[in-house]
Amino acid sequence: MSTTERNERWESCPALDSIRERADALMEATSALPPRLTARKLANWLGFSKAPVLRWIKNQNLIAIRQARRLFVPKEEIYTLIDAANLASPYERHRRMPFGTLRKSRQKIELPKQKTFTPKEIGALFSCSVTTVKRAVFCGKLQLRHRPWNRWAVKAEDLRTSAVFGRLIRLPPARPQPLVARLPSGEFFSTWATANILQVSQQTVRNLVRRRQLEAETPSPRKLMVKRASLRSFLKNRPHGA
Repeated sequence: MSTTERNERWESCPALDSIRERADALMEATSALPPRLTARKLANWLGFSKAPVLRWIKNQNLIAIRQARRLFVPKEEIYTLIDAANLASPYERHRRMPFGTLRKSRQKIELPKQKTFTPKEIGALFSCSVTTVKRAVFCGKLQLRHRPWNRWAVKAEDLRTSAVFGRLIRLPPARPQPLVARLPSGEFFSTWATANILQVSQQTVRNLVRRRQLEAETPSPRKLMVKRASLRSFLKNRPHGA
């Protein structure tokens, strides 16, 4: 069974570039070939894998004869192939962005609480293959530690600082740091000055003194003077948002 309609549209590929570079030598050597060749023998004679030959047959660029499970390409088709390679435009290689899928991902993950991860565990966490993880190691994008029993292990901190995987890890919530206001000069502060520093009411300051969270002296029955050391200690230990 042979294909009668030929597809004259050839897609540029590295295989056609290889044939075009050796067109004269291949044209001379074709005459010594048998009347027809299997797809595998034709690929071996051309010097590359069988995949391009099968693709040309599937796209009907080459006419092949099927016998049982084997495909035979007539010798005349090889001349057609060489002419098509001479007319085809050079193949332009498109460089893929390394780790493009991971770079485009916006999903944030939370690392499990463990010290080290194997490449298989990293692949499961970031939905990528183990080969991608190893490629990141070979490219210097991920630091690797070898275990004594010849297994790969990546420390959690190395995973967080990785140029490829680090941006996809959800950072733990930062522990709020108490805001220590810069106190004005003086060893004692009035309830009004203390209320302004703490941004609370004067009654709240009196309540803090009553609960002994602030130390104060009473020069008069209605006057409280909060000690500087006590106020600074309260600010350092003050709960965030209080």
